Amino acid sequence: MMVVLWFVLALAVAAVATVVRVVAAGVRADVGRRLSATFGVNVVGSAVLGGLVGGFDGGVPLWVLGMYGTGALTTFSTFVAQLVELSEADRRRTATAYAVATLAVCISIAWVALATTSG
Repeated sequence: MMVVLWFVLALAVAAVATVVRVVAAGVRADVGRRLSATFGVNVVGSAVLGGLVGGFDGGVPLWVLGMYGTGALTTFSTFVAQLVELSEADRRRTATAYAVATLAVCISIAWVALATTSG
């Protein structure tokens, strides 16, 4: 029964995270705002997942919340689509800087959160 409750909680967290991502991106936002929103949700999701993995003690709740919550919040497909969009608009330097910054910051923040929460 407890696993079912955690699963329901995870679905609720995922629903809220999805709404946060959509609102952050804006429906008709310009490219700069969409890039910032995607970058922001991916950084936050990396920090949350790093923290959950660091604090993981083998129980279901953290694993479920991490998978559903950060999976709904973060967006790799939008990140890749934005890189393609920038490249097709002959903004390859911007695309490269965006890719490098996203990877560097997300990996770094996940590592810091993991190191901070690891016992």
